Amino acid sequence: MWKNYLNFTKKERRAILLIICLIVIGIGVQIYFSGPKENSEKEIAENQAFQNEIKAHEASRKKTAKHGNYTRSKHARFQPATYAPFDFDPNTADSLTFIHLGLKPFMARMILKYRSKGGKYRKAEDFAKVPYLDKALYTKLLPHIKINSRWIVSRRDTIIRYKPIVYQKQEKLAEGVHLDLNTADTTELKKIPGIGSGIAHAIVNYRNRLGGFHTITQLREMKQLTSDQIEKFSKFLAIASVPSIRKLPVNKSGIERLMSHPYLNFYQAKVIVELRKKKGKLTGLDQLSLYEEFTKQDFERLAYYLDFSQ
Repeated sequence: MWKNYLNFTKKERRAILLIICLIVIGIGVQIYFSGPKENSEKEIAENQAFQNEIKAHEASRKKTAKHGNYTRSKHARFQPATYAPFDFDPNTADSLTFIHLGLKPFMARMILKYRSKGGKYRKAEDFAKVPYLDKALYTKLLPHIKINSRWIVSRRDTIIRYKPIVYQKQEKLAEGVHLDLNTADTTELKKIPGIGSGIAHAIVNYRNRLGGFHTITQLREMKQLTSDQIEKFSKFLAIASVPSIRKLPVNKSGIERLMSHPYLNFYQAKVIVELRKKKGKLTGLDQLSLYEEFTKQDFERLAYYLDFSQ
């Protein structure tokens, strides 16, 4: 008989399974929502405790913020030793002296820097101009400021200290007196009317490069002189019968030494060196006559200055 009660149709079995599933889902939902509720209460409590800790930390920071991010030391702050005022010269005293007198270290550095730039304290009252100097301290030190007499001078002492230079009038040559153009130094050349230090040095320098003058007309080759000046100077110049000319050893000189002569350029010096490599020792200017780098005028000028004997 009980089988009649347990004998369900297919639809009834499905309905029973559906009911069972709904019951299980309902129980699961109840468990799920009941759990998080408890957890949320715990979280609220933990959050509240965390907020309290933050407030306590902020309160402790505010207490220490009055003196920065550190607590003040219990020990007394170091103070440099000071002494009773004593006599000193601000133009020679060192930094330690100023500190012993009560000045701050940075003030002592400023004084030393002022002195290194050429600054001087010419009277005791000038010491009051020290930046950040306390008036009470200045009044206390004023009777002890002793300025050395060498500093008590006018501000224009750099002008009146030295005697003005007196230039003596240069003695000039009388008409009819001549100087050897190859031996006269700058002092003697400046005795010629119209020649100063600049022109005298220019003549001597060109003479050294040239090796000596063989004629006064060679002065026309100098760019520093005009035709009128050369004509005027020529009245006081002469060339010895045997001019002292220093010749250039062709077979022993390199390109740089050859081209240093006013009458030779780079290409001419190169021709001489290359020809010397091909034919050995050169014996005369005629060996250069076939090269277009040399002209007839070059041979006439170089004849006095090239030495083929060595």
